Amino acid sequence: MVRLESVGSQFLGLEDGLKPSTDIYSAQLVANTASSLTIPTGAEIAIISFVGGDVWVNYDVAATIPTSSTFTKTGGEPGPVIRYVGELTYMSFISNKNAYVHVCFYSK
Repeated sequence: MVRLESVGSQFLGLEDGLKPSTDIYSAQLVANTASSLTIPTGAEIAIISFVGGDVWVNYDVAATIPTSSTFTKTGGEPGPVIRYVGELTYMSFISNKNAYVHVCFYSK
């Protein structure tokens, strides 16, 4: 298993793990209501954490909660932890119940 610190450190060229981010954002999601976060200029990596509910995330498109037993290509992904966001404008979040989202951005 690859530790998260190793992945981030390798990307950022750090040998001692990730330093605390200076671009930190938090929000409380209201159930079934999408909320967007603009990605800061120069950010390349987002580390995302969630508390309180299942959270779906989409990139440059509004997140939606799956409602069908048929697979579709839209809507987002549930609970990602680390993503490359260097070419994106915003992230969208949605949860089936109230939840907290915390996002730390990093750049090289």
